[in-house]
Amino acid sequence: MAKIEYGITGVFYKSDAGERRCILDFLDYYGNLGAVAFHAIDREGNPNVDARHTMPVIVRELFSESNALANAVDNSLDAQSAAITIALVIRQSLLGYRPLKILEIGCNQGLLTSLLVRTAVAVHPSSRVYALSEDLYDDKFVDIISGLGDSLDNLSLLTTSLQSDMLRDAFFDVTIINGAQLIEAPEEVTENSLRVTRPGGYLVCLTEGDSWLRDCFTALPGSYEEYDISPDNGKSVLVKTVSDADQSGISSPQQRFADLCSGLKSVLAGDGNIEPAQLHNAVAILTEMEQYAIELFDIRDIDFKQRINDAKENALNALYTTDAEFRELCLERLIVFTDIEIW
Repeated sequence: MAKIEYGITGVFYKSDAGERRCILDFLDYYGNLGAVAFHAIDREGNPNVDARHTMPVIVRELFSESNALANAVDNSLDAQSAAITIALVIRQSLLGYRPLKILEIGCNQGLLTSLLVRTAVAVHPSSRVYALSEDLYDDKFVDIISGLGDSLDNLSLLTTSLQSDMLRDAFFDVTIINGAQLIEAPEEVTENSLRVTRPGGYLVCLTEGDSWLRDCFTALPGSYEEYDISPDNGKSVLVKTVSDADQSGISSPQQRFADLCSGLKSVLAGDGNIEPAQLHNAVAILTEMEQYAIELFDIRDIDFKQRINDAKENALNALYTTDAEFRELCLERLIVFTDIEIW
């Protein structure tokens, strides 16, 4: 089995065959060990002026915790996979001091989720982890994340499809596909994960005996790194640094919805004298918007869905009514809807 080694100079991956690769090089960011390039912060959010050895200390503590969780009874966390993921999150944070947005798809038992939150908060107090699961969170998950204390404020729980279109394009700095949980639609999940990861961010896939998930990830545009953990049972970590070119061929339902909104405004633009042909186009656009709204927004956005439905009804009434006054009222309501800020 591969090993993850860490020390004062960085974090290294050593394969079964003896290959040694650096995952996180502290010296790259320090310049030298005397410089303070890691913007560590204290619990009050103030810069830590004595941050020379903060990064190695943080890494050691997180690795120790991941080993403890991995050795606990009845869990699905692999310590080596978790260690690589932690190192990648820290590496991403050092590219610029800012709050990180981290997405875990298939959060399973909450073991990796807990480590991700601790890592994110260690590098910036305003970082946030989004844990996405198709299933309701069970008691074991709640028990684990309850140990986060005040850092629970930095965790958002999402219960929805793993390939949900409700996630914003190019939003996350690090997206992790946790293959320890069964991924039933790997092609859709991997493509959607690429869509929501910002250019320059990391898309990470933890595989475990699932060649289908691996095949779908490696089929994504662009290159990737691979860290074999245990070839015998298919455990590995695949890492892609996302680029603009990687995302160019990925369909974006949110962009299509935004385009429909713009198209509706264009169709109804003018001096208020809207012709029947324009109303026919408006009805067609609003019909498509209804379908996208069902896919893109959850139950909390039911009011917005209703406004789309009302706008379509006003367009139809304006198109077919013989009452001039009622037609003007419907058109006025329709124009008001197009002035709503969609995003």
